[in-house]
Amino acid sequence: MSSRFAIVTVLLAFASGAPAQTPTTIGDVKFDTPAGWSAARDAGTMKLTPRDLPAGSTCVVILKPAEALTGDFSAWFNEKWHAVLNIGTKIVQRSEPKHKADTDPNQDSIFASAVVQDAQQKPVWLLLFGIRVGHRAFPILWMANSQQLLGQYQPAVLQVVGSLKMKAATADSSVAPSTGDATLVDNPTGRTNTGGNSAVPPDTPPQADRLSGVYAGFFMGHGFGSSGFEMNAFVFYPDGTAMYLPEKGLDGYNLAAHIRAGLDGLMYGTYEYHEDGRLTYTAHNGVGRDMLVDTSASEPGLKFARVCHCNDARFSGTYYWGSKLKTLTFLPDGRFIDHGAMQDAFEYSFPNQPGLTKPGTGTYRVANYTIFLNYSDGRKVRHSFVVAAHPRKTPSGMWIRGYSFHPLSGSDAGGGGARDMSPAEPDAPQRGSSGS
Repeated sequence: MSSRFAIVTVLLAFASGAPAQTPTTIGDVKFDTPAGWSAARDAGTMKLTPRDLPAGSTCVVILKPAEALTGDFSAWFNEKWHAVLNIGTKIVQRSEPKHKADTDPNQDSIFASAVVQDAQQKPVWLLLFGIRVGHRAFPILWMANSQQLLGQYQPAVLQVVGSLKMKAATADSSVAPSTGDATLVDNPTGRTNTGGNSAVPPDTPPQADRLSGVYAGFFMGHGFGSSGFEMNAFVFYPDGTAMYLPEKGLDGYNLAAHIRAGLDGLMYGTYEYHEDGRLTYTAHNGVGRDMLVDTSASEPGLKFARVCHCNDARFSGTYYWGSKLKTLTFLPDGRFIDHGAMQDAFEYSFPNQPGLTKPGTGTYRVANYTIFLNYSDGRKVRHSFVVAAHPRKTPSGMWIRGYSFHPLSGSDAGGGGARDMSPAEPDAPQRGSSGS
């Protein structure tokens, strides 16, 4: 198996190949698309594929815009790498992340590789780069389903990596001018967001060409954390402002303050909505994304649907993220039992707080698309929380910090996942379940 990773040492050199043919950008990241390759934008990513790729083969380079680092670069990379590994159903072999320092202390890179099995138990090679410039970083993922493709397209991929450039963020390069909390975004359309300190969209119906609320939906593609459908949630305001739902939820969130603190320009912007359901999101950094919205839908799908803020709701059921032996049970009296599900999902999300995701029990509270988990040992954790607009007592699915948690069925529980702690399922949530 060691020959599978012979490419690693070559890639770490970041050598450049032949002269590039097409300069390309995504956000403030610039690179060269090799001759004979196609570049296509897809749900906030740029995907590069060779035009002469044989039918049935996979070889794709995926780039995402730069992100503002809120902590350690290595921790940021580990979280990305953990998500990438979940593309497969089984990890066959993987390397530990390797750090490559640069002569310029303002930039460095990390690299890792793995072989995983796909749903058909066939091998897929994954190679992830993370590149830091100043306080910003961006990921590059290379996927291929044979060693032959690795060798055949290695020069072109080296060419992409060798041509990468990113403008280092200045103190205010991603921060909108401060005009007080009443203006949340430096809006190029001239509209003013009057949300003030409250980031929760009003429940009052907006005008015909506007939305108000949190909408979630799925897109298909090879992204970080999924090789199939990945859930995204957006917050839409009646004045045309929009943003991705923050990882920690919306309760008490102040968008203006986060913008002044250097919020990544991809994460907020404006939108144009049409009554036929077409919507275009334009991020503050210029990256655009098109989507479809169904205002009558009650659950997220390929079309985005409004979801539940579920203030003070109570649920009854047992859920898992990856392993069915690691579960999270919600009780209708406001208690929860974490048998390792949070550690399974978020083990690499908090590298500086390794004990934050350990199993335990405690109480939960839901408010404004946010779930609060208060463990009995004193830990307090909050995450974004998405369920259908009108969930049952045991929702058919829930998304915590963007990760999909599935209900454990009775037959699954027999395997020991929830043991005897999965309550019966009444027909409807107890309190505050409506998202409208």
